[in-house]
Amino acid sequence: MRPNPHEVTKNQFKTRNDMRRRVFEYVELDYNKQRRHSAIGMISPEVFEARMIA
Repeated sequence: MRPNPHEVTKNQFKTRNDMRRRVFEYVELDYNKQRRHSAIGMISPEVFEARMIA
């Protein structure tokens, strides 16, 4: 299950490692794929990869 920003910021985690894992999952699985990157023309990595494959 992918975390959402509200879960990451408002959740009480049992351990620090649980918190780190959930933040890492959010950043790597959701945020970085959706945000626009200036190095690739201000498009998301998903759009960039789709254009490169097509």
